Amino acid sequence: MSYMDVLRPPWADLEDQPLPRFPTDKLPQDCAAMAEAVAASLPVPVDYAACALLGAASSALVGRVVVNPRPGHYEPVQLFLGMGGESGTMKSAALEAFIKPLRAWINAQNVSIRAQNAKKSDQREILQQQDLDLRRNKGADAARMALREQLRKIEDAPERETIQTDTTPEALLFRMEKQGGRAIFYADEGNFINIITGAAYGKNGGTANIDGILQAYDNKPIQVDRKSGGTIYLQNAALALTIGLQPGILARMTESAELCDRGLPQRLLYFLPEPLRRINVRERAPWPTDLLREWEKKITLLAALHREQALTMPMTKAAQNAFMDFHQSVIDRAYTDFGGSGALRSWANKAHGKCARLAAILTLLEDTEAMFVECEQVQAAADMMNDYFIPHAVRVFGGKERLSPAAQAVLDLVRDIKDFKQAEILHKMSGQRRFKGENGKTHFQNALVELERHGYIRKLGVGEKTGRGRPASPVWEVHPALKQKTLEEGALKDRARGFVPVDENPWERANDENRE
Repeated sequence: MSYMDVLRPPWADLEDQPLPRFPTDKLPQDCAAMAEAVAASLPVPVDYAACALLGAASSALVGRVVVNPRPGHYEPVQLFLGMGGESGTMKSAALEAFIKPLRAWINAQNVSIRAQNAKKSDQREILQQQDLDLRRNKGADAARMALREQLRKIEDAPERETIQTDTTPEALLFRMEKQGGRAIFYADEGNFINIITGAAYGKNGGTANIDGILQAYDNKPIQVDRKSGGTIYLQNAALALTIGLQPGILARMTESAELCDRGLPQRLLYFLPEPLRRINVRERAPWPTDLLREWEKKITLLAALHREQALTMPMTKAAQNAFMDFHQSVIDRAYTDFGGSGALRSWANKAHGKCARLAAILTLLEDTEAMFVECEQVQAAADMMNDYFIPHAVRVFGGKERLSPAAQAVLDLVRDIKDFKQAEILHKMSGQRRFKGENGKTHFQNALVELERHGYIRKLGVGEKTGRGRPASPVWEVHPALKQKTLEEGALKDRARGFVPVDENPWERANDENRE
């Protein structure tokens, strides 16, 4: 080992670091206790319980509450949540624990609404018959106009937004039309994502029309002309989405160029809980019945408070300052932490809106009758974003393995060598369009910075000057683990194609035994 090797710091581990645990201390105290108790009882990672809790609160408030971080900026509080995890990890039980009381309340409300609408239907039939009798008997126009005015006033009340677990985008819009423009999708399986990515939609495998889903994230109007005739028009569409995603479905969604271009994956907050190991089911905590009764009271109160009149929640001055600090911090990190992936950078561009929505939900979970968003809740939401959601989003959109096309091209060329001169590699790559000219040199420099940030390369120093008077070129060292990684990936590909290494060939082994 040389003297320089001793001075040089050790290489960082290329493997992804463990993801952070959900910071339950940022939740209101009673909500944190419920999440921890449910997680310990099932048992599941606390991330599952926290995701279910936030998703249920978002569902209760869908289309009813808007947060106003600053003049001219409005964010509806509904969230799009994607909870990653393998099948059989008890996601379903965690989700059901928090959504069950809201589902029961909505069903009871809809039974009452349908009974009232049935009475209104009878009243309309009576008035329509009276109008028909007046027309047959050539009754006074004034009397008929009065009857028609009464008919206009007897309108059916929209049903409460039922909780969907499996649907198509078209069926979802049809359901929203009957429910005042609102909908809740809350499911432990990712088949809905399979449908909208084209895995299970259409004869030709084309993607579904997701315009309604995108618009409903922001309470925007939707107008759809049906092929069969008629038009769906929703003045303020609103959708709350909480969905469990198996790894394959999650990868299919985030790697879909069409969906990323449309911005659907970038609208989600992601949970990727680490799996529990060595679970002893006999040592599970008891089911937190008393805590869940308190949750039932809170979630039904949230659902009932703002049914008739939507609530706009402005931020206090201190809360606005905290919100702007978070927004500025995300902008400052745009190229250092999020520059490696266009989808990740797009996700980060929406991070301040997600922070505002979380702050409003945390405020109403703390005080169901709150009218303003305080600084404490904004700071808690910002900490939650920085310490939890951003690291999880980085992993979802590629982490250390997902690079920009320019950085990936450079890495593919240098990964099997020990070190390289910057000028030599640039010369080899100058035939590619992206690396031509002065702009190409800039792309190349940015690619090196990106690879260095991810730990794939590090600068050794400056090489010796050439005899032609050219400036010395920087020399870069390549992480030695990359070569081994290349060999392992090549072996896996060979096995997939049916090739067996010589030392594992049974015929070769048999010949060796015969020689002995």
